[in-house]
This record gives sequence, C-alpha cells and structure tokens, in this order.
Amino acid sequence: MPVLPELLPAWAAPLTRVTGARRIGTADLVEQLRAALQDGALPPGAGLPTSRGLAEQLGVSRNTVVAAYTQLTLEGWLQGRGREGTFVAEIQRAQWRATRDRTPALLKRVGQGRVVSVPAELDWRLGQSSAIRLPQTAWERASRYGGRFQPPIGYGDPAGAVALREAIARALARLRGLRLGAEHVLVTQGAASALDLIVEALVMRGDVCAVENPGYPRITQLLQRQGAALRHVPVDDQGLVVRAAFDGATAPALIHVTPAHQYPVGVRLSPARRRELIELARRHSTLIVENEYDHEFIHAGQHHAPLFAVAPERVVLVGTFAKAVSPSLRLGYIVATPRIIQQLAALVERTKRHVSWPGQHAMTWLLESGEFDRHLRRVRRQSARLAEQLEHGLERWRGVLHAVGEAGGQHVLLLTGTANGAKRLQQTLSARDVVLDPIDAFAAGTTGWQGVLMSYGHMRTGELRAAMVQLDEAMARMA
Repeated sequence: MPVLPELLPAWAAPLTRVTGARRIGTADLVEQLRAALQDGALPPGAGLPTSRGLAEQLGVSRNTVVAAYTQLTLEGWLQGRGREGTFVAEIQRAQWRATRDRTPALLKRVGQGRVVSVPAELDWRLGQSSAIRLPQTAWERASRYGGRFQPPIGYGDPAGAVALREAIARALARLRGLRLGAEHVLVTQGAASALDLIVEALVMRGDVCAVENPGYPRITQLLQRQGAALRHVPVDDQGLVVRAAFDGATAPALIHVTPAHQYPVGVRLSPARRRELIELARRHSTLIVENEYDHEFIHAGQHHAPLFAVAPERVVLVGTFAKAVSPSLRLGYIVATPRIIQQLAALVERTKRHVSWPGQHAMTWLLESGEFDRHLRRVRRQSARLAEQLEHGLERWRGVLHAVGEAGGQHVLLLTGTANGAKRLQQTLSARDVVLDPIDAFAAGTTGWQGVLMSYGHMRTGELRAAMVQLDEAMARMA
C-alpha cells in the first residue's frame, strides 16, 4: 500500500514515508489517516491540509481527498468548519483512547472457541455419521440429475419438492412398511430442524411436554425456549417408563420418544410399552413425536414398525439421512397427517426455512435409482461388523463393565455400576485424550444410569481396535 509523502506538519511524522508504489486511492488515504487518528499522531483539534493542497502534493484527484475527508467525518474522526477548514474532532483524551478498542461489549464475552480435529479412535462423542462414504460415481450421477432442475424463482414448495416427498414415501414403504403419499411428508434441513418446526408450530407456552430422562438435549432446549412445562420421564431397560409420563393432574400435550434405539441409553421400547404409550396417548389426546434418528441399524432382535404405522393420527415421525448418507446433506423429513404437514409447511413459508433445491433432487435420484438402498446395505454391514468387534473387545471386562444398546444403533453405554466408577473411567480416559460424553450430560437430575457413552459408527475396524486399546489400558489402570 502506498504511504503518504511528507506533506503534513511535524505531528504527522508517522505518515511521511515515501513509497513510490502505486497511486494512492481513497481507501489508502482513509486507512492511513484513520491509523494516525487512532494512534494519536493526529491529536484532537489539529488542522488538516486543504483538499486541493493535499491532492496536489499527493498527485491525486481532489475528489479522492474530498471522499476520504467525508468518510472520516461520517465516522466522527474529522470535523468540517466551513471556510476554516477540516480539523480533527474535539473529544476528551479518555474518550479518544476508548475509541481505540472497537470490540462490542457482547463480543468481549465470547471465548476463543475453535474447532479441534480429534482422531476417530479418540472421539467417542455421539452424533457422528458412518465412515462408509457414498460411492463417488453415485454422488456424481445424483448431482448431475439435480442439476437438470432449474431453481424456481422463489423458494420452492415449503413442504419440499414433490418428487422427493414421493420418493421418501416409497422408500418408507419399502424399508418401514408405511403406506404414505407425498401429502404425508415434509422435507426438512435435518432432524434437529424437524424438531424445531414441530415445537414452534404446535407447542404453546405452558403446555405440558414429556421427554425421556436421560434424553435428547435438543428437544429439551427447544421446548424450554417455547415456554413448555417439562416432565422428565425415567428410562429403564424397557425404554421410556410410559406410565410415569402420564402421572400428575395434567396429561402431556406432547411426548418425545426414541423407541427404536433410545437416545442415549440405547435400549428399545418394549412391545408392552409401545402398546401402553399408544393407548394412553389416544386416551389423553397426546401427540407422540417419534424420533427415528438411527433406526436403520438393528444388529440383533426384532425390528419393530414405527409407532406411526399403528397410530398415524397420534404420531409425528421424524427421520434423517444423516446416518445413512451424510449429515452434511442437511436433509431430513417429517411424516404426519396432511393437516399437520400443511401447518408445518406454512411455518416454513413464513420463516423461509426451505431446503436446498439441488440437494433435494440429488436425494431423489439416490432414492429412486436404488443407489440409496445399496449404500444403506453397505453401511449396515459395516455397522454390524463394528458392533460384533466391540462385543468381542468387551469380553475381558465382563462383570466389571456392562454394555447397553449394542443390539442396534452406532453407540453403546458402558455401565460401571457406581457413580464413582463412572467418574473415574471418564477421568482416566480423558487423561488419555479420549473425548467422550458421560451419561449424566443427557440427564436432568439423578437417574439410575451410571457410565460413559461410546460412539463407534464413524470408525473403521482399525480405529475401533485402537479405541478398545484405550479402554483396556484405562480399565487396567483403574484396577
């Protein structure tokens, strides 16, 4: 950047170096004068050269200098006094120094947060996706297909592209046995966005809403923000303790449940509890939000149909493509009655939370071409292999550690039996740079679960083997 030549009085010494580089422009002049003002080299009350005189000495247009003076006057640094000329604004020295710190008060409270990359074998946190990527050729073909559809002038259908909604309905018929049409489906920006829409559109301040405890923190946060009265319902080895959700003078208006693989404990909602939940929901006019965040992965036992299949008038089903394909697609869906879908779509339209147009059509191709089903089979096989590997790796600690949730999903809860044991295990693993979540982080108050969570679906065989070495050495150290 060129620097002002020697043209100002002695107090402007910091600006008097000659550069001989490119011609000085308005932005250069503004920046250098502002720096001198901030540093105190141009003190309050000091006069500046006339615009014509400064322009002649710099060899630039007078308009360049006038524009620079005008900009700094608007910023409050300079002050025009008519025929007297242009002067540095008169402000108190303390105020002058205060202006040098331009950080807003709110930003001063923000920490130096940054994203830290953690090796897969040391990252046991929940919420991660499979390590098996969609084949490159499949994604290229899906992207080319998506490129055939020119974006609409506006935001598009707030419920999502009709072609994708129809494709999702057909996929759920194949994979989950549901009978749906496009009118039952709304496309969302992932599962979290789906829950956000449901709560914002349907829940009113003061509504009693039941959540699992331990449970999914996002739904708790959304309901609290909406002003709902929360009822934390315990979870045991059969899943949600349904009866406890309906205890009290007021039945819940809404209940959020993860029946296929309870988040985060990992147990399944038993058949008896499933029947009880639907019966009580019908009796008390309760809406069930069924969150199927990882229903694709069942390694052992029966794969139950969604609650929506039994009580479609009483259930809103939330699903996502994050686990099977990638969370970076930001694609999920809501399945509900057409009346609810219309209400949710109206909220999307009002708040402009439409889903990416090209991404919707790319996903349509994946579903309709059969490529999604093929990829899902690959991911399921890999997940089952990892679950088996994990089971074998835990054999040596049988009786000391107990794994919960290994029959499905992509994470397990490692029970230690006591709160002290869970704390010691967490501290020992953390000392070995393992990043993980204790079960207590998902609980409101005290629950009967004591342990740490281990996500493994994002690992490959070698990485899981290395993770098990970390666990083995931590357990040996605690012995």
